[in-house]
Amino acid sequence: MVYELNPALHTYILVAQDRREVIIHRRHGEDWSTEMLPESGDALQIPELGFSMTLDAINARAEREH
Repeated sequence: MVYELNPALHTYILVAQDRREVIIHRRHGEDWSTEMLPESGDALQIPELGFSMTLDAINARAEREH
């Protein structure tokens, strides 16, 4: 993936528009891991930014802006 080539990028997040799903790609040294938030009680955590938001809150906000 192209995002893997950017050395300054450590976290890449995709929020699905057509379903309740968030995909998080995180850099660990030279490697990347992928995790999904398919459950409504799961929370997106970005420790580097001190950020946390539940999947329910993400989707509620997306629905308001659509």
